Amino acid sequence: MITQPIFIKHKGALIAVRPEEIIGLRTDRNYTRIFLPDEKYYLVRATLTATLAKMPPGMFVQTSRTYAMSVNYIEKINRDTLIAAGEEIPIARGFYEKVLEKLVVIL
Repeated sequence: MITQPIFIKHKGALIAVRPEEIIGLRTDRNYTRIFLPDEKYYLVRATLTATLAKMPPGMFVQTSRTYAMSVNYIEKINRDTLIAAGEEIPIARGFYEKVLEKLVVIL
């Protein structure tokens, strides 16, 4: 399913990015990095919460106060980490159950 693009302000222009291309988000206070394939990212002035609110529902899962990852790129999940697009991402103590609730899990 192709979703409507989001527009990211970058160097004075608005760049169209499809949400399904976004690997994940990482915040540092009032800034969020939006990671795309090929190690490319955009830095936006917005909190993680504000950025997630503009994304399609159910497409991203927050793994800590710092990270949110696209469910489309998650490859493996352990209790305290997950692998997304080949990168190890921490899962904070209180987030593991919330991560599982957002995913389709067959036991």
